[in-house]
Amino acid sequence: MLTIEAQTWICSAILYLSGKTAQMSTKYVLLTAARNEEGYISFLLNSVVRQTLLPVHWTIISDGSTDRTEEIAKSYCDQYPFIELQVLVRDRARSFAGKFQALNRAYRKISRLGYDFVGFFDADVSFAQGYCEQLLNRFQMNPRLGVAGGFVHESQNGNFAPRFATWERNVAGACQFFRKECFEKIGGFIPLHYGGTDSVAVDMARMNGWEARAFPDLTVYHHRHTGTEGRSVYQARFREGVADYIRGCHPLYESAKFVYRLAERPYVLSSVMRLAGYSWSFIRSHKQNLPKEYLDFMRQDQLNMLMRLIKHKRMV
Repeated sequence: MLTIEAQTWICSAILYLSGKTAQMSTKYVLLTAARNEEGYISFLLNSVVRQTLLPVHWTIISDGSTDRTEEIAKSYCDQYPFIELQVLVRDRARSFAGKFQALNRAYRKISRLGYDFVGFFDADVSFAQGYCEQLLNRFQMNPRLGVAGGFVHESQNGNFAPRFATWERNVAGACQFFRKECFEKIGGFIPLHYGGTDSVAVDMARMNGWEARAFPDLTVYHHRHTGTEGRSVYQARFREGVADYIRGCHPLYESAKFVYRLAERPYVLSSVMRLAGYSWSFIRSHKQNLPKEYLDFMRQDQLNMLMRLIKHKRMV
């Protein structure tokens, strides 16, 4: 099997020989929801404006910010006409559902612009100058690729390293790019109060026949650990367990995740808190307000993954 680097070189060569370059054939828009991100949003702003292929449009939504987030974003709007700042009411509480409701509304406002792809970046990430162009090249080479992104790296002992449980099949919500046709086919994001909306979007894409892939050679730096905005890491992991239940994770799959995540920092406790959140929601029978066909698809997909893992272990 060809390495990622070899695939990238072949991709670039074919595009060059065919005369189809990213600059000539792809256009994209970006959307970002930000709330009180004054310490991080400059990383993202600098990353986007330095891209070798700039977006047609970028909407930044200040989701009730009370710090300097809006001031920082506006300073870039004044310099770069393709950036737009939308300000929502300031009495909004931070919530996962509110974030994706805001993104859906912002998307509808720009849906008539001419573009082929839409990217969603969290306000606390950064990436290299050629990130967007290289990612779009991957879409060009694979017409069935519906959603893609890079590998998310977070700070570990003072150095950036791939986030725990990062793998090619899982496109992190912090840096999701969709083919426009794919995003509209799945109907946009389904807002979920406890999170998991980005994972649902990836699974919905697969259910509709699209491929999803994260590329390990494309690095996205996440400057704050996932889910820890305004809460401890233990609270964040508990909520992730609740989210897993609400988005329909199969109990066997969740049990396997518990074992696997025992190696996640903080060791053991992180995994225990996630399972506690899942179990708490299971006991309370929290509503899973997602289409039945989606729940059936995802659970069967998870069981298939477990069976492949068991067969692989037996072969080894």
